[in-house]
Amino acid sequence: MTREQRPLQFRAYCYTMKQWVPFLIDPRGLIYNLPQSDCDIVAEQFTGMFDKNNQEIFEGDILQGNGRTYRCIYKDGIFYGISYANTYWIYPIHDLTECEVIGNIHETPELHHATT
Repeated sequence: MTREQRPLQFRAYCYTMKQWVPFLIDPRGLIYNLPQSDCDIVAEQFTGMFDKNNQEIFEGDILQGNGRTYRCIYKDGIFYGISYANTYWIYPIHDLTECEVIGNIHETPELHHATT
């Protein structure tokens, strides 16, 4: 899938309710269906890439492969996988499609510590 074909897709995690919450973004960028309560929400974007099991890779996902654990981040318009094991390793996310999504920083925060 090329950059022009990548759908704009997001997911949102509510820390207050400790669950994913559905929402919609219309073509004008207006957001619908997010809870109006005091829910502490973080939205994450789909990278347009899939792991080796054909699972979508989102910002905030934890990936494993190549003997390392990576956290998917978005910086300066590019999605990266970062890992730290004595030195930082940072790769464009399209180089990590042979990895596997094993969790995310919200539901499996213990995996996040393996990347820092």
